[in-house]
Amino acid sequence: QLAAADPEATLERLLDCGRVAVTAEGLGAAEGALALTVQYAKDRVQFGSPIGRFQGVKHRLADMWVDTESVKSLLYYAAWAIDERPEALPRHASLAKAYLGDAFT
Repeated sequence: QLAAADPEATLERLLDCGRVAVTAEGLGAAEGALALTVQYAKDRVQFGSPIGRFQGVKHRLADMWVDTESVKSLLYYAAWAIDERPEALPRHASLAKAYLGDAFT
């Protein structure tokens, strides 16, 4: 959709698409880490009870889930913007990647 005569714009678009792809990969890793953490909370027993039953653990798991779902929403919009709203792609690809960086840590 970009003219071949504008290599700088083409490069920026490719970088934005790469940001979306890296965010998707990172989101998959974050969801995998969440699944492992939830399973650990179910399996690990402390004081005669699985640690997943403790309120403090539940809150942390809920925060992790909300963060991954928020990244997913931002990522879906950025991926949609690749074809449907190319003028919005740079902003939303960067937002999704930045939020993943905060959420995944």
